[in-house]
Amino acid sequence: MSKKKRLSAQQLTLIEDLFAGEKEVADVLKKHKVSFKVFNRWLTNPAFAERCNQRMADTSRKSALLLARGAPEAAAALLKLAKDGSGETARKACLDIINIHLSPDRSAQSQRSAPVPEPPKLSPKTASKLLAVLAEERSG
Repeated sequence: MSKKKRLSAQQLTLIEDLFAGEKEVADVLKKHKVSFKVFNRWLTNPAFAERCNQRMADTSRKSALLLARGAPEAAAALLKLAKDGSGETARKACLDIINIHLSPDRSAQSQRSAPVPEPPKLSPKTASKLLAVLAEERSG
């Protein structure tokens, strides 16, 4: 069994900088005086690639947490737009609500472990708007 190659301080710092700010990859490479050729070679290093993948997974989890925390407010805002909005804004809000409810859960694991939340109660007026949008989409 081969011993895992350790990453250099420059590689570790570069990875952190890639995820730390809003700089483009090229800007981070330039800051660290690393060419694209060297960077691409580093990406073939299993230890470097694994560290990058770990950072991407961490970032993805943080994003999912932010979205999950904001979901109730977003849903309430969509329902308000669907009820009170006019024209195109209300139509788009209705479509977003429909798409949220129709889109399958991305994680089979969460389907098994998490209870299915009860759908929000819709007023007859909002339900009517949603059905009208559905009918329009099917006929159009």
